[in-house]
Amino acid sequence: MINNKEISFVIQGALNPEIYPKITENIQQFFPGAEIILATYAGTNTNGLDHDKIALVEDPGYYPIIAPLKIMHKVQAHKIL
Repeated sequence: MINNKEISFVIQGALNPEIYPKITENIQQFFPGAEIILATYAGTNTNGLDHDKIALVEDPGYYPIIAPLKIMHKVQAHKIL
């Protein structure tokens, strides 16, 4: 069986300050000792948010995808290294 200390959770994207604490509380409740990595956009206020590591990246923006009869916007793919 995998030890919780060998598990990492990555919470990625824009932060909702009302939802984020609930997410981390659930991770800590069901996976005590697991690592929490917050990956969000540079300039985001992360004061008081619980995490073990943080990765601040520039917002990648979006690009239009042209589909038959409509245009959709999709977030650009990006990787966290």
